[in-house]
Amino acid sequence: MENFISRNNELKTKYNNHLQKLTGLNIDFYTVLKNEEILDLKTVLSDINNLLTYKLTLEAGKWIGTYFNLNEIEINSILGKIDSIKPNSQGFDIVINESIKLIAEVKCNIPVKGSSKFGSMQSKHLIDDAYKLLNNKKYISDTSEYLKFLFIINIGERSDHAVNKLLQKTKLRVESEERSHRNITREQMILLEDKERHELKKENVYIKTLALN
Repeated sequence: MENFISRNNELKTKYNNHLQKLTGLNIDFYTVLKNEEILDLKTVLSDINNLLTYKLTLEAGKWIGTYFNLNEIEINSILGKIDSIKPNSQGFDIVINESIKLIAEVKCNIPVKGSSKFGSMQSKHLIDDAYKLLNNKKYISDTSEYLKFLFIINIGERSDHAVNKLLQKTKLRVESEERSHRNITREQMILLEDKERHELKKENVYIKTLALN
């Protein structure tokens, strides 16, 4: 059987570069680790997005507390609720019914392939999240009573450009109900800049990018 080494070497280089950078050890992990250990590593890595979302949701809770001038007890209550939610639970990532009425989704979408824009499926899901905040009756019977936020992880200029691109209405070469619906949703999505202070309206979804500290 022919020995295909080019792909093997490419995978080996990527694999070792990541693990050596992470551990600080100059070890040929690709050769040393057994298949069973690689499977264990895959299981751990599958939770990375849950970990990032959890951390970003805590940052969102802190930001909400600062933005709305909440006291320490109120902020701790919000963070406590965030901490109590299990990964992949149904419903909104943040629901506040006390001092303010607010719902939020938290997303760790990173622009694709080193670019400055989200992929088509990423954009679709983000707009769907905004639509859910505006219209979903499955988790909350009437979302019209809540301020609505979509928090997105910020990794710098790439994220800034990607969010601005996301909010631009697309030209409909082929008319379809789905594409038209997304443009209508975009009209209700507003980027919230740090330097600005908005009079928030419940009929909008406010996009806020946050970096992980």
